[in-house]
Amino acid sequence: MKILHVIPYFSAIYGGPPQMVQHLAQAEAALGMDVDVVTTDADGDRSLSLPLQTWHQAEGYRVQYFPRRWLRQYTISPELGYWLDQEVGDYDVVHMHNAFAYPVWAVYHACHHAGVPYLRTLHGMLEPRALAQKAWKKRLFFNVIERPAFERTAMVHALTQHEADGLRLLGVNGPVTVIPNGLEQSSLEAPHTPVEFWQAFPELRSKRLILYLARLDPLKGLDLLIDAFSQVQEQVPNVHLVIAGSDLVGYQPTIEHLLLERGCHTSATFTGFLSGTLKQSALAAAEIYVLPSRLEGFSLSALEAMGAGLPTILTQGCHFPEAAQAQAALEVPIEAPAIAQALLHCLQNPHEAREMGDRAQQLIRQHYTWEAIAQQFSSIYQQLKPKRRP
Repeated sequence: MKILHVIPYFSAIYGGPPQMVQHLAQAEAALGMDVDVVTTDADGDRSLSLPLQTWHQAEGYRVQYFPRRWLRQYTISPELGYWLDQEVGDYDVVHMHNAFAYPVWAVYHACHHAGVPYLRTLHGMLEPRALAQKAWKKRLFFNVIERPAFERTAMVHALTQHEADGLRLLGVNGPVTVIPNGLEQSSLEAPHTPVEFWQAFPELRSKRLILYLARLDPLKGLDLLIDAFSQVQEQVPNVHLVIAGSDLVGYQPTIEHLLLERGCHTSATFTGFLSGTLKQSALAAAEIYVLPSRLEGFSLSALEAMGAGLPTILTQGCHFPEAAQAQAALEVPIEAPAIAQALLHCLQNPHEAREMGDRAQQLIRQHYTWEAIAQQFSSIYQQLKPKRRP
């Protein structure tokens, strides 16, 4: 079965969506599918420096990058649109990711004319809080492009039941399936140590680290975490906040000012974007992971933290109630006092926190591996494949 993933950007700095596509494509290829990914050269304000419009071999699948042209925030690439028109008929199913970008229209147009079914994953981009940002532009885009695209979508994939319910309220009437994100089995089995992180940040070696591992964005609730951290710092000595993530919207100066205002600027470190073994080492060095999001699709970094056995605090905006139900994480309201209370509880009850981390690791191993999730997508692709026009 030939599967084509289409995503507006594939650079790791964009966080969850490219990571999901990378891992899902790899897991699908391991199941025997023939998997390709097409995307643009978007890399924040820059462009990726690599050969364009040629295949790059990844781990079991291929990737092809196309140039962005005008209105770069919408990843407009006529070359990508032309390629889809010419080549999409060779695939059994197209899996389109994200919203409010030129590739949505390009997939809709190409698949409609070729008679190829397409599945859509929105990654939380149609959540009310996400729609409220640049609302009039998104409303126009939705009415002109997204709504017709949804009418011809064979199935919509939601990461959580909350997201699925929200899609219904928006008028998405077609089939919707709920499948979470996952982790690679190998990452759960590999031992991780804090040594590499301590070598990179030796001044943090003796600190009790609270780790924030996500993009710097107002929707991620970092301001709430800083308010909470300022309360915790008054009661727990030697605690330190590690802020690890890319800043695509120029939010770091706001956060730095807030840290200064709250009197905790000397107890926080910005590491920038972390990946690979350094990210795994940061998870091993931390005592607690916290994601204070106002809005989340389905956080891969939360899964990574839980998979590493790290005591985890999630706000209700993360839409992962299953973790709290399994006593594998603390779920709190989206407000600073609740986050502070949860942080204090974990810091003051380390044995109980470690037991919660052990339950988290077990939950992820049992239900949230990419191998298991790829099997679910394989079943969906098989359902959609017969709908293809002869």
